[in-house]
Amino acid sequence: MKKVSDMNYSEFCEYLDGDGYDKFETILEYDEFCVYREIATGKYFYLEGGENDASDFFEVEPIATLIYDVNHDISEEDVQEHLIGLFECSCCGEYVKDDCIEYIWFQKVEDTHLTKLSDQEWDVLEKIATKSKMDCWFCLQEAENGNHYVEDLEENKKLSLAEGICQLDSGFTSPEDYDLTKEEFECYQALVRKVANEVADYCPLGGDIMNDCADCAYAGEYHYKDGECVIRDET
Repeated sequence: MKKVSDMNYSEFCEYLDGDGYDKFETILEYDEFCVYREIATGKYFYLEGGENDASDFFEVEPIATLIYDVNHDISEEDVQEHLIGLFECSCCGEYVKDDCIEYIWFQKVEDTHLTKLSDQEWDVLEKIATKSKMDCWFCLQEAENGNHYVEDLEENKKLSLAEGICQLDSGFTSPEDYDLTKEEFECYQALVRKVANEVADYCPLGGDIMNDCADCAYAGEYHYKDGECVIRDET
């Protein structure tokens, strides 16, 4: 079993590419599936079909772990026999270490992030982007799996819906400026509220908390912390 694998996940999942997503530790490795732990964040990811024949990909979390000491009198076969059907889970398996074997059960993490827009939401966002001339960078796209995302045409990168909507909303003035009807404005307000929890993770100026906003033009004096752009602590 591989201990550490340097992988570029962009070939499996278009949302996991670039710096910070290229170092994973292999936790479970079978022909049918693999589970990897992202070293930088500690998150676990399930890859159905294995590394070379991926057909599904999602985040999982460990719900139980049993550590079997290889020097113990109880045999590994006895342990495995008692583990069958012990927990309801998305996947489980054994992680071999030098002095022990860890039997780990994983459950799929339900994604609460906004991944799809209704037709009305799509049309309203496009209308705002066009009327405000922000369509020079803001472009809604649909991925192969049917999910929606924002393509930043100026930076040539993909943004989550929450991140893209947050940046679009940072330039929003009034509904009259975009010829929004009452229904369209209410739709837009509801959409902004829907991503409110996600928006706290993103800087409206495009700063990245993973590198302490190093690429932001205001990084010298400010950085994004706890959902706000704040003055750096001089200490």
